[in-house]
Amino acid sequence: MLKKQALTIILALLLAAMLVACGGTSPTATEIPVQDSATDSTTAEPVEMPVTGEQTPLTVWTFEGESENFTSIIEDFETKHPNIKVEVVDIPESEYGTKVDTALIAGEPPDIGFINDDKWIASGKFLPIGDHLKAEGINIEDYNPGAMTVNCLVEGEAYCIGTFTGALMLFYNKDILDAAGIEYPSATVPLSMDQYAALAEAVTKEGATLADSVWGADTDIGVWWQDRRNFFSEDGRTVDGYLNDEATVHMFEKLIEMREAGAIIQGNSTMAAEGFASQDMLASGQLATSILEADLGIKMLENTDIRWGVAPVPVEQAGDEPWTATWTDAYGVFSEADHPEAAMEFVSYMATEGNNLRVQQGIMPLKNTLGAEWAGESEGRQQAVQVIALARPGILVPGFWDIIGPLWDAYEGDMLEDGRPPQEVLDEYVPILQETLDQAWDTWDSFKE
Repeated sequence: MLKKQALTIILALLLAAMLVACGGTSPTATEIPVQDSATDSTTAEPVEMPVTGEQTPLTVWTFEGESENFTSIIEDFETKHPNIKVEVVDIPESEYGTKVDTALIAGEPPDIGFINDDKWIASGKFLPIGDHLKAEGINIEDYNPGAMTVNCLVEGEAYCIGTFTGALMLFYNKDILDAAGIEYPSATVPLSMDQYAALAEAVTKEGATLADSVWGADTDIGVWWQDRRNFFSEDGRTVDGYLNDEATVHMFEKLIEMREAGAIIQGNSTMAAEGFASQDMLASGQLATSILEADLGIKMLENTDIRWGVAPVPVEQAGDEPWTATWTDAYGVFSEADHPEAAMEFVSYMATEGNNLRVQQGIMPLKNTLGAEWAGESEGRQQAVQVIALARPGILVPGFWDIIGPLWDAYEGDMLEDGRPPQEVLDEYVPILQETLDQAWDTWDSFKE
């Protein structure tokens, strides 16, 4: 039950962020990308063109409710492409994968779809779009490399692209840190787990009532916000020696220490019983740090009087390379699309004008060179752009969420409730995860045969 609750929260956050709102090279960690040409700026008011001849119908499949996010993009696209009519079909998230698989078996997929299953690319169900983007003057290296490798880049070839960058960042409350005499975290150099734990424990204060209390952090196991290389080999096929190595074991030990010290808000039974969410405490000024999706955290805090900043998520140990988990709205063209040329036009539009429209909407674009325009004069947003610049290509782990699922039981049950040492527990879970990982790779490899 604990595992399901944790996974539900995490997946809801990631997928929701992904939808509202894999490599190349990113800007350096210390610089904020600047606008490189007038083509990246807000576009002029579109000029309506007359419809000539029969309109080409273009169908896009996505998760239920996503059509609302497409409204302005579609309206602008259809104005500039009057002979193309776009229809977005909303499908309940829980049914999306089955719906697509059924359509593929029948040979009747839509023109465009959101790619959330690695096997569709591996089995050739989506067309490569790299050559088309290049012909349109679109350079893949201008787009966030971390977000692109999540779903879109496979063996160097692009199969989709998006309009925004979703990211996980460490938000912090400046006033709470000031009161404790703690220096603000850097926007380019991540805290180690030891530093993270020390900060969280130093600011935690148990008051007479919940309203008088302050917590240092709101996190659980780091497998969902840290580099997958901490838990898997570089080729993504092995967990032994990675998930249970000294650095990862130490991370779990520090998390347990933070829970026992009352520094992590999830360990407060009264909070859970009364239905408080950690975001509520961040917005009320009672939470010092929170690992949140960037767009969610920024929009929430900008509607408060809280003085806030952002930093990269903590790493296992000092000296580790910074990591920023990123993603995008990954849309590609099905290989059996009825109108592949028109579909390619829409995908190209998402990469160019779609990114400009995201800036107008206040959403962080996927195109790095638009970052400064999105940030404007906001110090917090400027820091967010620096954190985004740390994103780098991840590693492929087919069925990642299914594989790591048991770790929430390992943490909450075996370690916290039963008090078993993290090393012992992780050693026990390694063969369990390895078996699922092997099965996932067998399935992946079979699609490529």
